[in-house]
Formats: sequence, C-alpha cells, structure tokens
Amino acid sequence: MEKEKFWTPKDAATQIGVEAELLKTWSNEFNIQTKRTNGGHRRYSKENIEELLAIKKKLHEENASYDEIRSWRNGEVVEFKNKEEKSELEKKMDKILAQNEQLLEDNRLQREFNRALVEQLDATTKRMEKIETASRDRDTEVVQTLRLALETKREAALAEEESKSKQKRNPNSIWDKIAFWK
Repeated sequence: MEKEKFWTPKDAATQIGVEAELLKTWSNEFNIQTKRTNGGHRRYSKENIEELLAIKKKLHEENASYDEIRSWRNGEVVEFKNKEEKSELEKKMDKILAQNEQLLEDNRLQREFNRALVEQLDATTKRMEKIETASRDRDTEVVQTLRLALETKREAALAEEESKSKQKRNPNSIWDKIAFWK
C-alpha cells in the first residue's frame, strides 16, 4: 500500500502558482481541510491542491468573488458572471453612484438656497413691520393734526360768527348791556 503524499505550504503554493500566504488565506477562507503535523503546521494533499487550483481558476479566470466561491464550495448553484458582464455592472453602478452624488450635491445646494431665502424673508418681514409701525404712527399723527385743524377751524368760524353777530347788533340793546354786566 502506497503512502499518501503531502506538501508543505511553500511546495503547494509553487505548484498552484501563488504565494504561500495567499494559500493560507484561501485555506482559511474556503475551509480547505488540510492535515496538520504534530507541530501544527499545514500539509496539503493532492485533493487539497486540486481544490485550490479550481478556486484559483474561478477567482482569476471567471472573476468570481469570495462569496460566490463559498457558495459554490457549499454545493449551491452559482452562475459566475464573466468579466465583461461584471464590468458592465460596474459601469452601471458607477453611473448610479455618480447620479447619487449629484443628487446629494443638488440637495445640499437647495438647502443652502432655502436657508438664504428664509433669512431674506425674515429680514424683509422685519423691515415691513417697521414700515407698518411707522405708517401707523404717522397715520395717528395725521388724524390728530386733522382733528386739531378741524377744531381750530370750528372755533375760528364760531369766533367769526360771534364777531359778525356783535357788529350787527345794536350797541344800545338790552342784551349788550346785560352781557356787559356779566
């Protein structure tokens, strides 16, 4: 019976065509069951190397993601997209992200405009309130002046009428004499 052959990480990495650290990462990431020495060092079997070669092919040639590789290793049916399809998806995603950025910028500018507009409206409202107050005060003053003028005119008219009335009266009338003694 022939003894199964195992390779060190360095030898296995050379066979697969990757660095030993990447081989360790893939082994952990994709749950590759490796044999361990008594010292805890990894040893790769022929089956391990074949699994890792298949993973390398999926990653490098089919442009699969780690999630897709995990799903494939778990027996799920995974439809791998080729690089051209992925680049189309990436282009669409880039376009959507650019549109999103533009919308965010437009939104920010709109908020700034709204804030400035509110400030102007507040300032205009304060000016209008001052104008209304000044107009109300002026109107009150005009009404008081008009009342005073009317009252003065009325008094002048009464005084003039009284003066005319005195001139028309007979100075020797009894009424004038009574008025004199008052």
